[in-house]
Amino acid sequence: MTLDAPVGPVVARWLAEGGHQHHPTGPASDAVPFTSVLESLATRSRDTGAVYDGPDGVLSWADLDRRSSAGARSLQDAGLEPGHRVSLLVPPSVELLVAAGAIWKAGGIPVVADASAGFRQLRRLVRAAAPKFAVGTPATLAAATALRFAPGAIRVSVGRATPGCLDLEPAGPTTGPPTPVPVAAGNVAAIVHTSGATGPAKAVRYTHGALSAQRDVVGPLFGMRPGDAFTTSFGPFMLLAPSLQMTCVRPDFPVDRPSALGFEELRVATTRAAVTMAWLSPASARRIVATARGRIVPIDLVMLAGAPIPPDLVAGVRSVTGGDVRTPYGMTECLPVTDGTEPEAVGPIGGTSTGRPVPGCSVVVTPLDDQTRLLPDGEWGELLVHAPWLFDGYDGAWSADADTWAVHDGRRFHRTGDVGYLHRGVLFHLGRRRHVLDTADGPLASVAVEEPIRAATGRPVAAVGIGPTGGEVVCIVVDGPGHLAVADHDLRATVRAATPHRIASVLLGPLPVDRRHESKVDRSALGAEAGRFLAGR
Repeated sequence: MTLDAPVGPVVARWLAEGGHQHHPTGPASDAVPFTSVLESLATRSRDTGAVYDGPDGVLSWADLDRRSSAGARSLQDAGLEPGHRVSLLVPPSVELLVAAGAIWKAGGIPVVADASAGFRQLRRLVRAAAPKFAVGTPATLAAATALRFAPGAIRVSVGRATPGCLDLEPAGPTTGPPTPVPVAAGNVAAIVHTSGATGPAKAVRYTHGALSAQRDVVGPLFGMRPGDAFTTSFGPFMLLAPSLQMTCVRPDFPVDRPSALGFEELRVATTRAAVTMAWLSPASARRIVATARGRIVPIDLVMLAGAPIPPDLVAGVRSVTGGDVRTPYGMTECLPVTDGTEPEAVGPIGGTSTGRPVPGCSVVVTPLDDQTRLLPDGEWGELLVHAPWLFDGYDGAWSADADTWAVHDGRRFHRTGDVGYLHRGVLFHLGRRRHVLDTADGPLASVAVEEPIRAATGRPVAAVGIGPTGGEVVCIVVDGPGHLAVADHDLRATVRAATPHRIASVLLGPLPVDRRHESKVDRSALGAEAGRFLAGR
């Protein structure tokens, strides 16, 4: 049985700090010039070219404008007011873009659902947002009703009429265009969720100003031009198409299983439009490389994101696409942080090269136990970031907000929970703060321990700590089938010969990965399992 976290200490801290909400970037100024996604959409309202092309159909810019306007009017007629939260339970499709556009035009705040979170976690996140409306397909609305995702919310159906639900696009003539809703930079534009790969998933607020700043830096940085087309294995990324003035081409694969996207699915997607760029998760990239069999699908730029990217995967993707492959660093709370250049650079203490901080973004490194002091070049610690496109805060999670920001030079930085270091301007990632091994010889970053062992064994590995805090011993788990077992003599010898660190145990077994990216290893869960396995041995 899982008990709720004690709320008393949180309330006491909130009162002691004046009862105010923490905002990592401070209050957004409505005087800051920005262009909202609605203005971007309006500029293409007569364009018959495609904004979306997927296995479920093609959506033109003009149809997106027309249909989203009709949907916005329906929502306003049903009582939606500016600032109302709307649970968006629509899988990546034509209907997702139409529904999101309708919510924005009506003044609502889309709460973007991610099916990869799993039903239990998704239910918790949706209920916490307290949406006034729930927009979905007949299937997702039926599931949401049965599982009480959004009790009390007005249900709105997309795609086809559903008994007991309002229709987002009712048949027959509409009563006119939606009532225009002024949009300010500080208004909340959307609520998205972290993956939950390294802790409980959290709701992340983004303002219209932050989304505008994100678009303005991403386009020039990665050479993305209006009219170009991109493809992606990340379902929610298709919502960037209207803002970037680009066409999103969705491959035909289950979006909640990125490892199902292979070379053939990617190739077919690129035949539907002139795709110049691809955003891929590591799981998708590995599958594409593994199924290419010497074939090539030309793509100018490939962005690999979602988890640390090893150099051999970069090389594999480059051989398949012939394009520029980048590995930018970022997170749900701030994307992008780095430009992803120099993915094969080698740092003095290892780690994954993520490139240089992008213009406008600041990255600092602090000791693990002191976020007020900055570390010099080459020393590793926790990574803190600041940017105009930083998230507005964790929604309904005051304590998390209070714990994840620090002030430097009068600016508020987000504590990423990641560790790494800067070397000659390049940021190297060393894993998660919670995955640092707290040994008697001092802290060890998990990725730094794992890299030489992975190179020696040619297999994925995870380093986990076993034992009490401050006295953990290092256990290496090498990826393999079945249940955890003690590795054979030769594998144990290979592992120990590859590292200068003292290795207490070498095990063989599956590495648990997250649902969203199928790439991030849950070392906390793996460490607990390994501890139980080794107990008494």
